[in-house]
Amino acid sequence: MICLFDDQMLADNFVLLDHDKQIYVNGEQLADSITITLDYPLQNWKLIYYYQSPKLLVLYLLGGGVIGLFIIAISFIVLYCYREYTRTLRLAKQQVSFVGQVSHEFKTPLTNITLYAELLQEKLIDEPVPISDYLEVITSESKRLTRLVQNVLNFNKPAKLNIKPVNLTHLVERVYTTFKPVLAKKSLQLNLIINCDKNCMINTDEDSVLQIVNNFLSNAEKYAARGKKVDLLLNKNDKQTIITVRDYGIGIPNHLIRQIFKPFYRINSSIIEGIAGTGIGLTIANQLAQQLNGTIQVVNENPGVAFSLIIME
Repeated sequence: MICLFDDQMLADNFVLLDHDKQIYVNGEQLADSITITLDYPLQNWKLIYYYQSPKLLVLYLLGGGVIGLFIIAISFIVLYCYREYTRTLRLAKQQVSFVGQVSHEFKTPLTNITLYAELLQEKLIDEPVPISDYLEVITSESKRLTRLVQNVLNFNKPAKLNIKPVNLTHLVERVYTTFKPVLAKKSLQLNLIINCDKNCMINTDEDSVLQIVNNFLSNAEKYAARGKKVDLLLNKNDKQTIITVRDYGIGIPNHLIRQIFKPFYRINSSIIEGIAGTGIGLTIANQLAQQLNGTIQVVNENPGVAFSLIIME
């Protein structure tokens, strides 16, 4: 009695040989086989397994089916990605068109506001200081908004720069005067910190710097009201000038900092619910900074976030 094959299925085909003598056979002896020499003390025994070669047609059909399924799956993925791309592209074009149309409609009323503010300034030239200051803010801001509208209309075109010596100390003081009452209405205290001379001069485009810094402060007004205060800082060293707006809100997740400069991108967060915005402010600001040979740096503080315009000498 041979016990070596207690685990062997009777459906298997094999032959057991002692030297050339066949001592056990099970099943059919097929053309293809595998010979196994047994270990001591059965080293003279050989076990020959017989198997049937797979049919090539079956393999071809199986392989073709797998490849076909793979191609179909890839096709569906490519089709889905293409549809998402075209949908996103169509939506972006609609947004650009809408913003352009709205911006164009703004030009006429803004021109009228500027005109009548200037006429009012001429009539009230002898009025006390607060009134004249208010009129100056109305006039300068309406002009700035007109330039901003023009930049939106020329969104994909380089802005026309007017490089000249600019006193950045006076510039940030004007920005501070303009935004202090605006932020106060949101219960935000605006702090001005100047760490340079009273006449911090640099060759740059004044309108572009104003637009960038104003965008920083506008974002702080919209999204950082919980922080209760905002810092406006001016720093200068031998090689660069830095204007920073630091708020004390909840900040921006580090993995989203690069995303905020993309056109029409807005962070999906509860803090922007109910707050109007197009998502192109920082995009335009970044483009202007690059034209000024500068950069915009965003750093998460604890708490809040700091936006810095860095202009190289």
